[in-house]
Amino acid sequence: MLNNNSHESVGGQITGAEKINFNLLSRSLGYRNYYRISHNREIKNVLKKFLKNKKTSLLEVVTKLESNKKMPRPKNLIKIKNNFFQTYK
Repeated sequence: MLNNNSHESVGGQITGAEKINFNLLSRSLGYRNYYRISHNREIKNVLKKFLKNKKTSLLEVVTKLESNKKMPRPKNLIKIKNNFFQTYK
């Protein structure tokens, strides 16, 4: 799970993710293990443990909030909505 504590695709609104205990959440969802990377120095060690483990595991990677100004955004939301509902009629 990539966690930048925002809903960046719709303007960068901050989420409540910083207050969620993803370790407890992952266990309540049936994951046996939880791993977290929040600093570059942890990447190698945590990834090695995560990949080596054979049981269900959730890996949270905390990232910086950084917007890409060139990222395409939907323009015709009404058309997208109508297409969605046509698909599921």
